Amino acid sequence: FYLTSIGYPLAIEIAVLSFVSVIVIACPCAIGLAGPITLLIASSIASENGIIIKNSGVMDRLSKVNRAVFDKTGTLTEPKPSVTEFVLEKGYEMGDILEMAASLESSSNHPIAKAVVQYANDKNIHLKATSDVKEIPGVGITGVVNGRMVDISRGKINGGSTVSITIDNILVGYFSVTYKIRISAKPAIEALKRMGIKTSMITGDSNEEAKRIAIELGIDDIHAEILPADKSEIIKNYQKNGDFVVFTGDGINDTVALETADVGIAMASGTDIARESGDIILLNNNLGHVLYTKIIGTETISKIKQNIWWAIGYNAALIPIAAGILIPFFGLSIYSFLPILAALAMGMSSTSVVMNSLRMKGRIRHLIKTESVVLSTTHL
Repeated sequence: FYLTSIGYPLAIEIAVLSFVSVIVIACPCAIGLAGPITLLIASSIASENGIIIKNSGVMDRLSKVNRAVFDKTGTLTEPKPSVTEFVLEKGYEMGDILEMAASLESSSNHPIAKAVVQYANDKNIHLKATSDVKEIPGVGITGVVNGRMVDISRGKINGGSTVSITIDNILVGYFSVTYKIRISAKPAIEALKRMGIKTSMITGDSNEEAKRIAIELGIDDIHAEILPADKSEIIKNYQKNGDFVVFTGDGINDTVALETADVGIAMASGTDIARESGDIILLNNNLGHVLYTKIIGTETISKIKQNIWWAIGYNAALIPIAAGILIPFFGLSIYSFLPILAALAMGMSSTSVVMNSLRMKGRIRHLIKTESVVLSTTHL
């Protein structure tokens, strides 16, 4: 209308040129790139650190996480028990007693039995043949080794067990067997708490054992003697109280909890069904990488928001120019540059979003490197 009112002969031509320029500049290519390119870079960084993100939609939830909940056995602790102490009565040789005990335990598939056998292997003890082996589930195992009757009584695995060894009805010693705490557990808990994330543990073990682990690791609160089916209810209660929960587990009894949590993280050493249920898998079983996922999620969502606002602001600033807002100030000659300006503007908008996303790569790597130094200097 402005062009027609002043009698400009090319009014329709300029109007069409302006219209096309607006359409070109308003192209939402940059907005379309804002999310996917950032998520792709984030997934790449995660993979570099042994973290598999199965669902990119988990990033937003990761950025909101304020409570980290852990399973105990196989997650905060090693998945298999190990011998931590071997005590003998006076007058007995360690090699002889260990040889007989391990030889008998080699006939069993019980986790404690495997721990004793592994302990013997580490000591280069050679196993002997056995006979008359009888195993009573939940009690122990008896049999003949080197012509002597050996009786091994196992206590219930409850974070720690004392395994007594009797030979020819005489108590000769005992093993202490326990699930060792992962070396990455304590520094990971400390790092999460520094970020303001509350920590919790859910376990089926006794309250006494749970408290021991919690005190050693500095965990904020515990839920002990919990049935597998009740783990998800505890997580739901946290969520009802406004917490965004990341749950880390490894076993079959953790699957419902992994699915219930806002973010489920499975250990690669865990069961197939646990890995299938989790949103994220930690390939190297390093609990410090739970912190890395939080860093990646937070930085990714922040960068996506930056990209979207940049793209919107870019278009909002240039569309009025293409529509003719500068005609009263610079005259109609500005329109001879519009096609070039429009094409450059669209390309620059997309390029700026990509470059901004690439900047995130360096920042996340720096944050992870900084935390990895902290984690490596705070081992148990």
